[in-house]
Amino acid sequence: MKFTPGQLRDTLGLSVETFRHWKRVLPPFMDRNGHGPCFTTGDLLTGAILWKLTDSYGIRVGHLAGISSRLSELCESAAWAALDDRLLIIDIARCECQFAKAQADLRPSDLVILCPLGSILRDLREALMKSKPTVDQEHLLFLPAEVPPRARRLAG
Repeated sequence: MKFTPGQLRDTLGLSVETFRHWKRVLPPFMDRNGHGPCFTTGDLLTGAILWKLTDSYGIRVGHLAGISSRLSELCESAAWAALDDRLLIIDIARCECQFAKAQADLRPSDLVILCPLGSILRDLREALMKSKPTVDQEHLLFLPAEVPPRARRLAG
């Protein structure tokens, strides 16, 4: 599934100005031009993590530019369902990040940021569920339909 820049902004709650700034400083978002669908679910997760770090914890987005590419690779490599119980370990100084199953797996050699992914994924799912189909796509919704007995016999 692909998302447009507007859908990405709306899902994450980003302003147009913030998104433009991200496109200037974050490598995963730099080459995405136009208005067509070009963002993946991995991009949504990457953006949600970066937004949480910048908006909630005051980390300047420019400081996250170094890890943003690796973060994007990680988020693209795993299904959301596999990440609900995972931690994201971010080492900004080394420009590294990785997923860990539990804090017992941690052996950091320096200061790191631990980011539980469950709440971020829950917020993303809720935002996506709240989005409504556009008027142009309403005809794609399938309503329940009764299958005549003869058709059921042929199909089964």
